[in-house]
Amino acid sequence: MVEIKVSKDSKDILEYANAAIKHRLYVNSWSILRILKKVVQGNGVVNPPTIALAYTFDNIPVGICILRAGELHTFVRKLFRKGGIGKALVKSLVKPHDNPPCVFGGIKGSDIFYRKCFRKENWTHVMWNSGVEWRI
Repeated sequence: MVEIKVSKDSKDILEYANAAIKHRLYVNSWSILRILKKVVQGNGVVNPPTIALAYTFDNIPVGICILRAGELHTFVRKLFRKGGIGKALVKSLVKPHDNPPCVFGGIKGSDIFYRKCFRKENWTHVMWNSGVEWRI
């Protein structure tokens, strides 16, 4: 069981970014780490994204989802994958009436993950970083 916390508030975002860095909720050299570092450098107030963090019952962050400028970035610790945490994080930030976000291919299976997140919505496509239009 996890609790998902979502915020656009700069104080919360700074706290979430520091927690995500401390608990390594990223892959080195990928965009999530760069975004988190920018949040910390900007003290949470310079171009702040919306961040959702998933915490375990003992208050350990195990997943993160970041929505910034129409781009969606998601990471869940390996031990906690395939349990619905990633999908819950995405759904906490992206609502059915929102414009579809741009998502980025990452680890093997991330394309399947995003398809499962968005297949029941009325969205016609999601743009991948390769520039290829993916129709659902």
